[in-house]
Amino acid sequence: EQRRRAAARLEAILGLEALPHLCEALSTEEDPEVLAAVCASLGRLGEASALDSIRPLLDSEEPGVRSAALEACLRLSDSEAERMALIEGGLGDPSGSVRRRTFLAAAALSGMELAPYAIRFRRDEDPQLRRLAYVALATHTDPSLASMALDALLDPDPGVLERGPRRAGAHLGGAHVVARDPALADPGPRHDALVGRVDQLFPVPVGEHPLRDVAAAAADRRGDA
Repeated sequence: EQRRRAAARLEAILGLEALPHLCEALSTEEDPEVLAAVCASLGRLGEASALDSIRPLLDSEEPGVRSAALEACLRLSDSEAERMALIEGGLGDPSGSVRRRTFLAAAALSGMELAPYAIRFRRDEDPQLRRLAYVALATHTDPSLASMALDALLDPDPGVLERGPRRAGAHLGGAHVVARDPALADPGPRHDALVGRVDQLFPVPVGEHPLRDVAAAAADRRGDA
């Protein structure tokens, strides 16, 4: 614990002068929490010369160390190719926590388009990452992508419902959910139940939102407008 705190104190007190001490610590330290703290400090210092010391930890056996090393490398690298390789590597990590932290780190990068990753991770085995994916879709400016967040209604983890579909539903309304689900084209008990459930969660009437035309067009295609 003292060594972990020392990493942050060196960063705060010495600034860039702490760089050689922190890099040396990476080569001698074995405790995962301390290694993660040192990586975080080096990332915040912003000196790209630390990359060579951090990169070996991308292959650490500890998920927390891998995550911290990846986040630091993303901060320090000025190579687009390396950043994309880091993101792909992190998103393919066997640990759900590493995938989550990579997703969040990618979201913090300027100009990063998260939609392809969000679409991909709607089906991830980690529910927290699925929530992040649905939130990213729900806040997208493209209505066709934002509406994908409503698929969280079918997620087996009830916690996933708390973020993505609520945010998308505030814009789309229950009628849009039904309009985009071919299985519910015909009126009936299941149709009515879904409309009631979604309108309860997302009370914004589709007729009062600019996206009402999207729902109307889908209804016309079904022939039941």
